[in-house]
Amino acid sequence: LQARSISSLLVVSELAEFKANTSETGYIRTTSSQVRTIADCMGLPEEQVELITGCTFIATMLEDFRPKTMLTETLPEDGQEQDRLEALFIKQMEQLPGLKETARILKHRNENFDGSGLPSGLSGNAIPLGSRVLRAVFLIKELNEKNVDKLISNLNHFNGTVLDPIIIRALKQCGNRIFESSWSSKGQATLNDN
Repeated sequence: LQARSISSLLVVSELAEFKANTSETGYIRTTSSQVRTIADCMGLPEEQVELITGCTFIATMLEDFRPKTMLTETLPEDGQEQDRLEALFIKQMEQLPGLKETARILKHRNENFDGSGLPSGLSGNAIPLGSRVLRAVFLIKELNEKNVDKLISNLNHFNGTVLDPIIIRALKQCGNRIFESSWSSKGQATLNDN
């Protein structure tokens, strides 16, 4: 536990080097809350929920470093290469005690369920579950839909291609809870109590 905590501090300080302004704190809280809600709806053990939620902070920061792409009928990653700086960062993170699984989840968060994503073209259950949850949450952000029924309808378009059908099922079960945690508690939650 101590090694994991020290490693986490190293990761956070490294991220701080990349981005000094943390103006996206509200977004990080919202994303963490959404991840926790989805993981809870899936009935995951608390340890796994904590791991995935913990990955959210780092993933959100890494997303800020990526060039923005438009969501199209084709897959968002089509024609892109993995960011080399991010790949180096994750490779270094894999070497830190207690963070191998965290690094693995972060590394594969842009894999698509059908195997068309980055960086490894993993598909189905070969993609870490945490990565599949993060993929869904970041796609929710891209869609920027404030109506839960429309959001679920839009996400169905990516069912089995970009998103895991199990994640879609969980989103259907807890869609209203995601919106409640996202829109009504902005600024109230902290990363520790999401």
